[in-house]
Amino acid sequence: MSISRISKRAITAVLVCSLAPIVGVGSASAQDASRSSSRVESLDLPQLQLEAAKLQAGFVRASLDLEQAQLDLAAARGEVDDAVVRADRAQAVADSETDDLSTYVNMLYTQGPAMSSNVLVLMQGLAEGETLWQENLVFEEVTSDQATIVERAKVAQNAADALRAEAVARQAEADEAEAQVQTVLSDISERADEVTAAAQDSFEDNSQAAAFNDAQQAARNQAASTVWQGYQRRLTAAHITAPTANALRDPRHLPKGLQPVRLGKHGAIPGVAITDASRPLTVLPKSVQAAVKTSLAALAKPYVAGGTGPESYDCGGLAAAAYPDLKIGTTPAEQYEHTRPVPQDTVQVGDLVFFATPGAGIHHVGLYLGGNLMLAADGTASQVAVLPLPEAPYAVTRPSLPVGKPHSAPTGDGSQQMSCGAELLAGGATSTGMVSPVAPGEFTFTSRFGEPGVHWGSGFHTGLDFAAPVGTPVVAAREGTVSISHPEWAGNLVTVDHGDGVSTTYAHLSSVFVTPGQHVLGGQSIGQVGRLGNTTGPHLHFEVVILGTPVDPELFLGGDGPDGSSGGWGGFLNGMIPTTELCTLASAPGQLLRCDAARAYEAMAAAYRSSFGTDLCITDSYRTFASQVSTFARKPGLAAVPGTSNHGWALAVDLCGGIESATSAQHQWMNARAGDFGWTHPDWAEPDGGRPEPWHWEFGNIS
Repeated sequence: MSISRISKRAITAVLVCSLAPIVGVGSASAQDASRSSSRVESLDLPQLQLEAAKLQAGFVRASLDLEQAQLDLAAARGEVDDAVVRADRAQAVADSETDDLSTYVNMLYTQGPAMSSNVLVLMQGLAEGETLWQENLVFEEVTSDQATIVERAKVAQNAADALRAEAVARQAEADEAEAQVQTVLSDISERADEVTAAAQDSFEDNSQAAAFNDAQQAARNQAASTVWQGYQRRLTAAHITAPTANALRDPRHLPKGLQPVRLGKHGAIPGVAITDASRPLTVLPKSVQAAVKTSLAALAKPYVAGGTGPESYDCGGLAAAAYPDLKIGTTPAEQYEHTRPVPQDTVQVGDLVFFATPGAGIHHVGLYLGGNLMLAADGTASQVAVLPLPEAPYAVTRPSLPVGKPHSAPTGDGSQQMSCGAELLAGGATSTGMVSPVAPGEFTFTSRFGEPGVHWGSGFHTGLDFAAPVGTPVVAAREGTVSISHPEWAGNLVTVDHGDGVSTTYAHLSSVFVTPGQHVLGGQSIGQVGRLGNTTGPHLHFEVVILGTPVDPELFLGGDGPDGSSGGWGGFLNGMIPTTELCTLASAPGQLLRCDAARAYEAMAAAYRSSFGTDLCITDSYRTFASQVSTFARKPGLAAVPGTSNHGWALAVDLCGGIESATSAQHQWMNARAGDFGWTHPDWAEPDGGRPEPWHWEFGNIS
């Protein structure tokens, strides 16, 4: 049910008037639509952003008002049903009185003046009496008892007519109120589409797009908070104290002054009530009101996987914080199993709404706010946010009710990895875009990179050996340009130049299927395994070379993506993420991070500023592949192999301002607080780690 109320007057006076500068109410003519489109086209990006924010606020208000209008309409229809029953009873009384009078008149008519010496004066409105009147039957007088019968019949008939008319008028008013809100919503949505399309054409980079979306989100968040505060004021004005959850569990026995919420085929539903049905106000349990208040207080906090508050949350962490006394767990799957499912079409404010896919199982949960809106720590929004409810929830549960029968959460088939609405992996051969030069299952590794031995002129093995029968297909690990040579040690040697100083080599081939200068794609056949040159058996000797220096091929062929995955986020390769897909740090212009990491960084920077009075100092964030190559060339013993740096995922930063010293107050603050915002100091960078770097911090567990 909704958390605001609406009437015909409220629609006209509040929504229509307040949104009139933004949208027109009712059907727009083609000329009006043309004027609207041209006005949008004349706005610059800041104006479009402001317009979009206003529309989002109006959308939230109207969405919640629509649900209240529908609650009013349901109450009005209930009144119509009750009025029809009362009117039918009144009509039955009127019919009975009329029948009594007609019987008396007929008796007078058939038995004549002997029955009475009085003149009967018949009242209009009685069919049989009128017939007698028209036949010029004259009676001297109606007895006082019969006159009373006539009066009662007329009063009952009038009461029945009045009840029907009042109920029909009430429903008509509710119907009109709902229709007007629907019109407002439709116009807002149409206008918002126009503004968003115009803004998208104006974006120069992803930071502008992120700022535009942030402004809209902030407007939605603020509007929802404002509506909730208004609902709380109405409860106070109505002298309503939030009842306990137990008090609302049985709709047949509610506290005095409250009535059950009736929803069609479901009848009276448990866990919620309403006040006077003619002007209903939803009454929620005290625990649910506290849950909504807690969740609204977390709005705009950054989304961080595993976050349980108070500085950052994931979806399960927020739901757990909303209902701290229920011990429902911290993951959506646990929370589904520890709360009571209810029919989705009976969803109420404060219910938990769950989402699942066949591949991932249950992966997301939000708190229902009414008006098809939910509040969640959402992975795609990168924050705690008010969002439109997706069309197909998996389930709805009501935490204020007993759990009931055991029910298990679906786990999915493992084909998809999702967290709080965001897909974790986006595919790709490996994080660097390289595929295995020999198909999995067709080889065994013999000699690995770096192994010492007398067989190699450098004194150690500079590549990776794939032992396989002669004739086994060999493919290019990645797209590039071919060159061919025949050194004594390699026999047939194919080199593929991938650009940016990176190349791969394929030695000992028995057959070569490409020519010098040919452009090949990753996975394209280039030859077959052989045993030519310096070999002890058939195999492919495979090398990855950066700026003339051989590096370990397994770093490029194994899974080294973020979160330990075998694929880069968004389908991009390490260090090859378009800057348009990243967000600029407002507190450090020029520094780029993935947008969720940027949001969490800004929240952390604000907390740091409150503690130290200075901005968080940063020297490095996203590193392109080219910059990784350059760094590797300068410091090959210290820098990560290009294509494997966590900076290349836009999920790592190097900090300064004292944080670079492990004993400083600033570094200790980071140790204590960074985790609240999803930032960690990897084990390898600790003072006793393999490569101490007190300045290096990462978003999430990616090392």
